[in-house]
Amino acid sequence: MDVSGMHDRESYEAMQRHYLEEQGLHYDSISFEDVLQHPKWFVAHNESFDSFIQIVRTLKIRDASNKRKKNRGLFVAEGLMFPGKVPCILKWYRGSAFTIEDEMGIYDKLSSLNIDPPLVVKHSNQYTLWGEPILVMSKMQTIQNHDHEFQIGIDILQALKVIHQYLFHSDMKLANIAKYIYADGTSRYYLIDFGRSTIREKGQRDYHDRFVHTKGHAKPENYFRITARIELEELIRELIIQHRERTGAEKGPKKLYRCLKYIRKLGHYPESQAYDDLIGMLS
Repeated sequence: MDVSGMHDRESYEAMQRHYLEEQGLHYDSISFEDVLQHPKWFVAHNESFDSFIQIVRTLKIRDASNKRKKNRGLFVAEGLMFPGKVPCILKWYRGSAFTIEDEMGIYDKLSSLNIDPPLVVKHSNQYTLWGEPILVMSKMQTIQNHDHEFQIGIDILQALKVIHQYLFHSDMKLANIAKYIYADGTSRYYLIDFGRSTIREKGQRDYHDRFVHTKGHAKPENYFRITARIELEELIRELIIQHRERTGAEKGPKKLYRCLKYIRKLGHYPESQAYDDLIGMLS
């Protein structure tokens, strides 16, 4: 749907109503399930109705009507933000225990720390899609075979050094790491998908409860428990996978196995020096 003519609430409602009625839908009786069926027919907007997002391509979608699934509704799409036609990613989900608002809160918390370089990619929580809040993020690139495992590791370790003071991502895998390319051509790797992260409890010296894991990436004994040390080990294991993909080798480089050996000697919640040591091993 063309959104170039939208510039305020009135123009949004008029154009959206006209377009939907052309598709045979009644504007006043549409549910969000209708949006999930035909996402390109709908436009997201910010609170002040001076910025609009045209949905270009659906990346992931799951119907919200299946109440037997924990993550009942899921929607991820590429979009263009107007004015400016800025590429972006839209994300929405609603489950029995976690919603997109939980992830928005994590992005806001990590952004508010004002760390340089930032802990998370640029984002906004000010947009809605047919009344539902959506997380809008800068468009990023998925990890490719040519991405070097050492640079991925350095960037993510620098972020985890701070993030682990507040929470654990809990689903560490290459699919949850993405590369952002800046205007000057430089790039940086970021963790994404904090939807079911575990908030760190101050004073907790044992395991934290874990709410998400991916088989083949987390060890079975750690499916329902998480610590900083577990997450660090899972990161290094992912870097070994990336090395194999990049080089075709059967094993990872010695540097990464030295990192694993070092991590296994750490306590559940290492001091910041341990992160610096690991970064030094990869540098």
